[in-house]
Amino acid sequence: MSINFEISNITDIIYRTVREIGIEIAQTAPKFAVCILIVLVGILAVKGVNMLIKFVLEKSRIEEFIKRMTGTYIPLTRITIVLADLGIALVIIAGILHLVAPELVTAYSEGLNYVARFVSVIILSLIAILGLTSLVSLVRIEEKLKSFVMLMAFLLILSLLIDLTALSSEIKSALVNGISIGIGLSIGIFALWFFFGEYIEKRIKRCDKERESQHEC
Repeated sequence: MSINFEISNITDIIYRTVREIGIEIAQTAPKFAVCILIVLVGILAVKGVNMLIKFVLEKSRIEEFIKRMTGTYIPLTRITIVLADLGIALVIIAGILHLVAPELVTAYSEGLNYVARFVSVIILSLIAILGLTSLVSLVRIEEKLKSFVMLMAFLLILSLLIDLTALSSEIKSALVNGISIGIGLSIGIFALWFFFGEYIEKRIKRCDKERESQHEC
């Protein structure tokens, strides 16, 4: 009797285990199928978007126009395709998380928001540096003016990077306000020197000559 009782207990345990596994499979199978469907749709979307981007940019010849204007070749088609593929991949991941782990969607959105801000700062910095480099290469600019332009670009990029730091809002506001005041004063002084520099220089030389003539008398 004890042997039969142990066999029946083992059978019940196996039956319950198999039943629970079957229930889990039945519950997760639709989600798994939907996840596969999302991935397949995403792959098709990537291929379609890539073909559309290539067609539009090749017909518009934007890369050639930018190369003529700046003198620098920028692989705009490749960059646009990479960004589009990245966006579709992020949407796919968000959809899968919403089905599999809804509790992680909020954390994913917050992390994605921070990464997007960081990437936007990098892109703006690259655009600013590339634009200034192209401007300097196309236009003959004095060394002092080059240094001033690079200083302005550095301050602007620094003000964007401050927003990504883990500092308190008061410190961020104080730093950004300080940089803004510095940029405003620098631009004002530069404008004064740029438009009235020759006049001020002539005026100073005239005053020096008058003083020298008075001393000789």
